[in-house]
Amino acid sequence: MAKPWSPIERAKLAKIHADPVLWARAYLRVNNPKTKKMEPWTARDYQQEMLRDKHTRVVYRLGRRCGKTETMIVGGLHKAATNKLFRILYVTPYENQVNLIFMRMREIIAESPLLKAQVIKMKNSPYTVEFANGSVILGFTTGASSGQGAASVRGQRADWIYCDELDYMGDMDYSTVAAIAGERAEIGITASSTPTGKRGTFWRMCCDPSFGYTEHFHPSMHNPNWCKEMEDQFRAELNDSQYEHEILAEFGTEETGVFNKDKVDAAMHREFYAYNPLTQIQERNLEGDRLPALYLYDEKHHAPGNIFRCVGVDFDKNVFYEIYAM
Repeated sequence: MAKPWSPIERAKLAKIHADPVLWARAYLRVNNPKTKKMEPWTARDYQQEMLRDKHTRVVYRLGRRCGKTETMIVGGLHKAATNKLFRILYVTPYENQVNLIFMRMREIIAESPLLKAQVIKMKNSPYTVEFANGSVILGFTTGASSGQGAASVRGQRADWIYCDELDYMGDMDYSTVAAIAGERAEIGITASSTPTGKRGTFWRMCCDPSFGYTEHFHPSMHNPNWCKEMEDQFRAELNDSQYEHEILAEFGTEETGVFNKDKVDAAMHREFYAYNPLTQIQERNLEGDRLPALYLYDEKHHAPGNIFRCVGVDFDKNVFYEIYAM
């Protein structure tokens, strides 16, 4: 007969289960490529901050080799193993990405006896990991950034959603995923990506405070294994723009597109103004007492004279047209 746990032992176990960093070190074992031995999974300093973030809207903006996907996998396993009837969704833009997530998840489970004992079923069609406590982890793909691929996620229920490589999804894909979290305020979303440069949903999560996400930003140099050889390798493999996105994790300028995004950013933030009276909702959403400059033109109040008027803008893959009238 097993010896009953003392109050001190139960308190210590409760502390470990409540902290994903301590839980991972106690429950997970992984191969250390340097020592060639199985060792406890140990979070890097910035991964500890990421895992311990209590917000329900979190975004990871990390460069290559920083371990953002690994952090999301460990976070999901902790939530599923320490909560009864907890449902977690992993959503990626492409099939190979969700496959890699569940492949890594199976590797961690297989090498971690304490966690393996809690898992009762794993399968790939659909991607599923089921736990003895009734919790389940599911994986979905939105397809390419078509805006239609997230239909497979529509109607799903979740207690936490992980979106990996979000900047490669379409904005409508995120809207479909985020609608799942609209059921209850405590449903969490953790998103991650390396920036592509486009000013879409991922950019808003990181740069627009009104979007409500807490950002964790780490370029590749924050990886404790970063060295001159890695620096030289990426400098040789990537052009300047790719290096800015993939390694520095900066938005910079989008790889593809018609307009220079730096110029678009400057145009968007040059002046805080409005051409129509503010609604009550808009007034409430303003930060502090900051009000926009109001340019309210009508038949009695004409706009100031300007010899240039942009009357039409069009674009196709061969020619960019700007039509001006004087």
